Amino acid sequence: MKIRLSLSLLLVMLCSSANAGVVSDKIRLNSLGFVPRIAKQATIAAKCSTVNVVSSADKKIVFSGMANGPFKSPDTGEELYTFDFSPVVKSGTYYIQALGVGRSADFIISNGAYDMAFYVMMRGMYLWRCGCAVSSVYKGVTYSHTACHMDDACLDETGSSGKQDATGGWHDAGDYGKYTVNAGISVGIMLKAWEQFGDNIKKIGLDIPKLNSVMPDFLSEIQWETDWLIKMQASNGSVYHKVSTLSFSGEVMPDKDTQRRYFADYSTAATADFAAVLSEAAVNFLPYDPQLSARYINAARRAMDFLEANPSNHYSNQQAFSTGKYDTSDTDDRLWAYACMWDATGEEKYLKEFEKEAAQFKVKIDADWDWGNVKNLAMLSYLFSTRPGKDKIIEADIRHGLISCADSITTTAAQDPYSRPLGSVYYWGSNGTVARQALVLFSADKISPNPAYVNTASDAIAHLFGRNYYNRSLVTGLGINPPMHTHDRRSMTMAGVAPWPGYLVGGGLTATSWKDDKSSFTTNEIAINWNSALIYAIAGFVSGEGFAAPDNTAEADFPKEDAKGEIAGLIYDGKTAGYTAQSLFFTAGSGVKNVKDGDIELPFKGGAEEQITIALKNPLKLAGYNYIEFDIKALKAATDVIYFGINADASYDKLLDIGGFIKPVAQWRKIRLPLEEMSTYGQEMMSEIVFVTQQKHRASFLINNIFLINYTPPTATISPTFTVSPVVSATATPSATQTATKTVFATPTFTQTATLTNTASPSFTPTATATIETGYKLVVDNFSNEGPLNMLSGSWYTYNDANDGGTSTIKPAPAEKFSKDSPGRTGNGRIVSVKGSVTTVFQWGYVGVGTMLDRDRKSFDLNGCKGLRFWYKGDGKAYRIKLVSKHPDFKNGGSDNHYGAEFTTGSGWQKFEMDFSDFTQEPYWGSKVEQDKAFSEVTDIQWQTKGQPYDSVELALDGIEIYGCAAEVHAKP
Repeated sequence: MKIRLSLSLLLVMLCSSANAGVVSDKIRLNSLGFVPRIAKQATIAAKCSTVNVVSSADKKIVFSGMANGPFKSPDTGEELYTFDFSPVVKSGTYYIQALGVGRSADFIISNGAYDMAFYVMMRGMYLWRCGCAVSSVYKGVTYSHTACHMDDACLDETGSSGKQDATGGWHDAGDYGKYTVNAGISVGIMLKAWEQFGDNIKKIGLDIPKLNSVMPDFLSEIQWETDWLIKMQASNGSVYHKVSTLSFSGEVMPDKDTQRRYFADYSTAATADFAAVLSEAAVNFLPYDPQLSARYINAARRAMDFLEANPSNHYSNQQAFSTGKYDTSDTDDRLWAYACMWDATGEEKYLKEFEKEAAQFKVKIDADWDWGNVKNLAMLSYLFSTRPGKDKIIEADIRHGLISCADSITTTAAQDPYSRPLGSVYYWGSNGTVARQALVLFSADKISPNPAYVNTASDAIAHLFGRNYYNRSLVTGLGINPPMHTHDRRSMTMAGVAPWPGYLVGGGLTATSWKDDKSSFTTNEIAINWNSALIYAIAGFVSGEGFAAPDNTAEADFPKEDAKGEIAGLIYDGKTAGYTAQSLFFTAGSGVKNVKDGDIELPFKGGAEEQITIALKNPLKLAGYNYIEFDIKALKAATDVIYFGINADASYDKLLDIGGFIKPVAQWRKIRLPLEEMSTYGQEMMSEIVFVTQQKHRASFLINNIFLINYTPPTATISPTFTVSPVVSATATPSATQTATKTVFATPTFTQTATLTNTASPSFTPTATATIETGYKLVVDNFSNEGPLNMLSGSWYTYNDANDGGTSTIKPAPAEKFSKDSPGRTGNGRIVSVKGSVTTVFQWGYVGVGTMLDRDRKSFDLNGCKGLRFWYKGDGKAYRIKLVSKHPDFKNGGSDNHYGAEFTTGSGWQKFEMDFSDFTQEPYWGSKVEQDKAFSEVTDIQWQTKGQPYDSVELALDGIEIYGCAAEVHAKP
């Protein structure tokens, strides 16, 4: 349905707000602030000319200049202007004022502008610790959990059996796996920060529990990870690829994640990264703990011996896992190991191997790199080593390659309106690469000082803290309007509070596709390799003055937390000053008025299609919110057909049916509707709300308490059937005293006196509890047969949005005969497999696949059953599974919202298992039906896409059954 808009009113409101006193999201800059010595720029996404820098303290203009532009952004399609205010160097708090546009949020100029961010992000690394309790208070919120994953890990997937201690280390990302390859690049980059900026870093205390009282805080945090890496080594010197569950855990805190965890088979890439990191750590730890350094170098040497005996690349066998793979060939990893081992030991064999392999790389330094290519770390370790004996030609080639790469990055940033050093390149985790480019820039500056390199490193940080399309920080807890819904299982369990602080999110796969949505793991997850890269970049600007910087996080226009623990933006409540009826404008001649207690009455006169529009005096930003909520009561409702929508950025075409919420008459009902279902993608402002009826009946409604809400609905946790407590085995532990020669790592000789201490006293008896499944199963389909039928004689089918005017496609098409594919998940049998695409021609475009539980569509009463399980895989898209019911309370039939749950596919098989008690009706469509009624008449199970557009969707299903039934279940007569 298309609704005619009052555009003239909207334009008046928008123009009146574009004045110098309004904080504008069109002025985009580094919300952390600026170090006096570096260049300072802002990007303005609106036509402008004169721009001022104003002191926040006394409102005096300290600098004035002209904006440059317009520049057309090829990534965002915007017309952009840039403003350079580098001459402003005096410490203080300021804002940018662009005449005709508005003003920016406040920012600081200070030598310590980045100190707080460094502190918070390093505390984020501490909060990632696995195998111990962690706790931190930030902005009044306590982030903590007790000791987790103390049972790491089983060896079953390595070709062995039993367990090996793998406790400790950092959780890798938004999940709780621990991956050697990603640990390698993360620690390697952080050690480079210490080597290049350690004198300043060591002056910032991190307030963390330390393993070694003499170790600086920064190195002590790294030690938590390197001490875990030591545990990843097998007895033959190879290194296990990872420790994780077989499939990702649900939305639980780490100390509640009780799934069994396994080592993955070794890989030569992991083994080489292990050797590189531990030998580099050994050099940096030596002044503080010589014994630990000797232990590290010996472990690294054993890994190198294994690699020498096994010269071919070996990938880890991860067939049993659907968690992160981090598969990579080992050529660059071995190169890095040779460089670090030579720098640590001075042994010529490692030098010769490095130089032989390095000569094979025509390009010595890359601008775009991550865990799959650690060549840069290898080349820089060699280049900055102070050991004699380097090949002068290779050294010169690396030096030239470094300068050339830094020049290229600088040129790319200079040509981008946002000064993004990676330019127009976007992919999963590209925010981490933007930060990682600072290592090339700062390293180049060390051998050939150039202010452009340092300024471009600052540009990288600026892009991640607000100088971007979103005018938002992309780091939790820091900067302007930071992410609030990260794909981080810890944050997912803490609805209503800000996410765990100090984490860089991965960023959009395009310049405009980032979503602050916990389900968007491709854009809004966190990861140690991204965090470590930004920590390095920020370390280059740490003041060295000691940590005393205040928290200058900009929070202009950021929603405030209400008493319910949700983030709420008030539109109207009939009471609050400034939000009375005079703040709202009603459709002329509509008869809308305020009545008792500030309620707003909406009288519909009985036209064929009536619209009542309520305009906001000041348009509100939608950023930071995901729902709109209001109270409604029907005074007289001769029609139950009423729609609600919002006007955002001068257009809307999505109205939601709220008729199911207005009965019974004369009772207040609270409605909470998702904004994403109403606003076209990319809209930023809301200026009107609208109510529409379509039948020729008089009706009257009251509304009040209108809020924008940032709310994370509770999501059921998919838990394993079996929960087993840790199995602890006591072993004799040698207590050793080592005396080493003073020659650094030149194969030290030492005497060792060992006293075996049995740590098994007092005795420990492991206990195990298991929940044994009881009751009957209703096997819907075990996919042992061909053709379209399931095991209940019902048939499979597909559907799309064609009946709603949509153009989404699915194969097999709805009119085609359905057939199953082979092989199944285990290599035998068959599966259901569908492919398609989802368009936006129909505003809620969708495709789906379903199965009738009975050939005659007889219904099943599932109230006596516990839940549903099945196996699935796909290409990363979101789906909603629905139990379709023919209970008469579903008034709209197939268009009703039936009970269901949501899940997101991955490339490997995953198991869905959820109790029916956790299935829900979405709150905004169709009839509201009690669950017991809905479950008494179930006819179909459907899997339907959630979200659009999707250029492609792929879904495969296997092993579908309803479990825990009190008795055998049959179709009703």
